[in-house]
Amino acid sequence: MAGELESLLGGIFWNDDGDDIPSDSREILKYNYLTGKLFVVCDEGTIRYANAREGILKDRWPLGERHRAEETTGSTSVGTLQPVPDVEINVEKCVMNKSGTIAVVAGTTMRDPEISGAMLIDVGAPGGRLGNEVSATEIDSKLFESRPGLHVTHMEWHPDSEHHVVILTSDNVLRLYDLEQPDFAEQIFELKSQRLSLKIEEEDTDWNDPVPISFGFGRGSGWSRVSIVILMSDGNLKTLCPVIPFGARYSGRWIAGVIDTCGSVGERKYDESMMWIHKAFNIEANDLDEKTMYRVVPHALESHVPRLSPSLRIESNAAEKDKDSALGFQVSAFHVWHIGASLLGVAMASDTGMLRTGVVTTSISPLWACNPPQCIFRGGSIAAVRSQCVDQRLLDAEHRYSSASFVVIDDIVLPDGSRAESTSYGEGAPYDIPKLRSDNISILRDTASPATLLICQQHLVHSVTLAWALLLGDHVSHWVDDVERKPLPDVLPFPSVVEIHHVDKNASPMVSHAVIGDKLSGSAVLSVMSDGTYMLNKIVPKPSTTTPVTQGSLVDFESRRKEIGDHVQAMYAPITAMPSPGPSLQFDRSAPVDSPQNYRALVENIASLRSSYIEFCHKAECTTADRLDFLKDEVSQQFEKVEKIANVLEQIEKKQKTLRYRQDKVQFMASNINDRVKLLAELHWAVPQPASEAEKHFQHHELPMLESNTASLAQEVAMLRSQAQAVKQSGKVQQSHGSASKASPSDLRRIREMLSEHDTIIRDMCRKVRAIESSV
Repeated sequence: MAGELESLLGGIFWNDDGDDIPSDSREILKYNYLTGKLFVVCDEGTIRYANAREGILKDRWPLGERHRAEETTGSTSVGTLQPVPDVEINVEKCVMNKSGTIAVVAGTTMRDPEISGAMLIDVGAPGGRLGNEVSATEIDSKLFESRPGLHVTHMEWHPDSEHHVVILTSDNVLRLYDLEQPDFAEQIFELKSQRLSLKIEEEDTDWNDPVPISFGFGRGSGWSRVSIVILMSDGNLKTLCPVIPFGARYSGRWIAGVIDTCGSVGERKYDESMMWIHKAFNIEANDLDEKTMYRVVPHALESHVPRLSPSLRIESNAAEKDKDSALGFQVSAFHVWHIGASLLGVAMASDTGMLRTGVVTTSISPLWACNPPQCIFRGGSIAAVRSQCVDQRLLDAEHRYSSASFVVIDDIVLPDGSRAESTSYGEGAPYDIPKLRSDNISILRDTASPATLLICQQHLVHSVTLAWALLLGDHVSHWVDDVERKPLPDVLPFPSVVEIHHVDKNASPMVSHAVIGDKLSGSAVLSVMSDGTYMLNKIVPKPSTTTPVTQGSLVDFESRRKEIGDHVQAMYAPITAMPSPGPSLQFDRSAPVDSPQNYRALVENIASLRSSYIEFCHKAECTTADRLDFLKDEVSQQFEKVEKIANVLEQIEKKQKTLRYRQDKVQFMASNINDRVKLLAELHWAVPQPASEAEKHFQHHELPMLESNTASLAQEVAMLRSQAQAVKQSGKVQQSHGSASKASPSDLRRIREMLSEHDTIIRDMCRKVRAIESSV
């Protein structure tokens, strides 16, 4: 197993010549939390996989410095899947469903880099002659082939379905695909903006319309579960609700909770939301059963579609000039996760090492636009729905923002991050989105710690632990469950940042990352460089602090380090700070030692030492004695804790012995029960079984008939045999008498014919008798 990771990662990139080395970030590593497998999409079109959880748990995968992955075939624990037909796509993005059975890859096609494509790969059902072939199917191939330049901006799996994926393309359209019918999109949401001027001012006339560049699912409870949070190119956040796949199942309790929240959205929105619930689940509010699971049926409202919300209001202590922008710089990475029952955590980062984290407060509610959808019908039912989700933005500052808000908690400058200049937004068509967003940074979640994010850049990987996320999640969960909750601290814990990977900026950059492992085995970050090397390190977040930090202010790590150093210096100054020596008189070496001049110099030097060094030594002795007493008390407390731990360990060992005894007893009882079950099975099969209806019918109807036929045939056979015997005897009598009169030839011919007929009848009768006997 020493070469397991080398076999998994060796030769995954194409590199025809030494200069052609890929440097852009790509999503080719996918870890499935349920199965513990790590999947790698190779440039040659195959997919390799290995059990990453077992590799980390048993320390089979090397940690630490960079390692080179050479293509080998020495490890039998690495599997290879061959998609059929071949995946002719330069894979840039990859997503996988929760169960790890279906993967969707997207990127530019090999035959034409201007044409993009997406394919689904059924990685959970290998087969074929060698047992490693998996089916691959193109997704909406007509769309991409008919529109050169259209590419996939972002895609994610819908959290409530195992076979629905949402793809955002560069034409500002969200497409929801049912992978059981991948030829066309099940639902299409065109994200458009339309400005309504209430108070148009000169500075607003130059407003460039932002475009969506990424998104994340709301999850959580209420309408947030079926909502999408969209990141715009100007750094603002918008929501789209509801987005729900056909065929998904939702509990009646969740539907009842959604109905309860409809009363607070206004009369008009209430009617439209209730109509949507009726259409989507084909139920009435009075007939709702909270214990029943309801399936989403294909649906569409007659005259309304979901509307893109206005920008979320940013609540921050940042400068007023930054209130209209989420970061004030180019956003390159985006991640959304749920905190507790009703909060959404949001993290966004840039290539310059800036990270902003916060929460979306206020429950998300649906907005509706009076715009009839376009529907495609098949077999009398809706097969696809197309909606124009217009964002009617008002230029009046009082109406420009959504009712929900984005509360900024931390603005972080990652230490030693690259400070590349951000690209200006500028103007351009939707196909200019790659200029607005760079894929050289990504945000991943730690599989073992829900409050830890991994910020992955080309030369750095940091883990950022947000302790406040755990506090807020527990606080909100207690509030939802109507349980007494602990009050929040006056100052939320400060995030802790730990460097996981670091490579020299002149070296090959990291192009793909994956977080592997779980709470049992521990989590680690695997990063693959463009030259084929890799790094694997465990994630060990450091404890967070409660140092007061102003919300929305940038973190200055150097000043924090200086504060800690000053605190340590002040604490140990009485011991470490040496006193400055006072003035001393020189001895006159030419005069006698007991001369008055030397005596006066000796007395003054002794007085100087008493006022400086002697006093310092005395204070140091007192301080050291106090610290020693404190350490003695601490040692005694630690010994008490050790004794308690020893007592607990002794109790655990006793309970362990009891559990082992019970385990042996249970195993003995299990083996005894297995033996008895085997005996009962043997007895069961030994007991005569009652006849079936077919056997009873054969016994009472067909068998007597066959027996009667057999008896009649036996009588006919006996009669024919007696006749044949009589003919033979008559022939013998004639021969014995020697009669001169011989039979005529015609008589002999008749006799031979009769005998042959008798023989034929006898053979037929015997054949029928054998058939009857075999059937009986």
